[in-house]
Amino acid sequence: RCSFYLWDKGKMRLPAKYTPINWSNNQFSLELHLQRALQQHPWRVQKEETADLRFVAANLSMMCTAKKVFAARQVWRDIMAQLRPTTAQCAECARVWVPDRCAQCAAQHVPTVVVLTNKECGVPWVNGPSPSSNFVFIQDHGRRGIVAPFVLPEARVATWRTLAKQLPRKDWADRPLLFFAMHVPKLYISGTRYMIWRQIRSTPGVLALSSTINCTIGQFSYCRRASQQNFNVSKEVLSSYCNEFCWYKRAKDRRVELAASNGRITGEPR
Repeated sequence: RCSFYLWDKGKMRLPAKYTPINWSNNQFSLELHLQRALQQHPWRVQKEETADLRFVAANLSMMCTAKKVFAARQVWRDIMAQLRPTTAQCAECARVWVPDRCAQCAAQHVPTVVVLTNKECGVPWVNGPSPSSNFVFIQDHGRRGIVAPFVLPEARVATWRTLAKQLPRKDWADRPLLFFAMHVPKLYISGTRYMIWRQIRSTPGVLALSSTINCTIGQFSYCRRASQQNFNVSKEVLSSYCNEFCWYKRAKDRRVELAASNGRITGEPR
């Protein structure tokens, strides 16, 4: 058992109108689902000093998706200001221990977990304090922390469940199953995952799936039509993410229509 403290202090959220459309189904919305799951988890403790780790309930990935880069950087600076004590402060606490003022020094080595699955905007500590060695990041790629897969849209999961029901019923020992639902990048970026997917999908008894391959690779099958006579394609088709293959990207990339606003961060929950 590993007890945790759900750290939710300060102004770490944007106004609700900045929430991306269909955010709960967005591939970067892991932070939302984890926060919901941890609210009533039996391992959660109410006192920070008794916890084995801290889970920071920030929405950094949502801010990046909403293109609020500077808001995310401000939130990060606020987090570090509260969680990372100064050397002078801890030196003073070593002489005279004041519980309220010295709690940070006592907890400065406690593992602190932050979800950061969307790094398309770069890391939030640009021009700010870098994370301490006790910070652990849940991310979709990288060397520091825990690697987590993308969130799968409900519609895609329902489709795969239907597909699974159509498979021949066999004992699990006789039907090896590989659930490969990770992102496959375009080939000019990296061909490694595509080559793995291509190899294993032809293995008998293996079900190989990817949440993005139909878009990142499949959309280029449209180019085969270019060799046909009288081939013609409109600008609308070329600028629409190839909806036939990349329908889910439209929901991801559309932004909430915003009125004039200063984009101030708020402490109100979503």
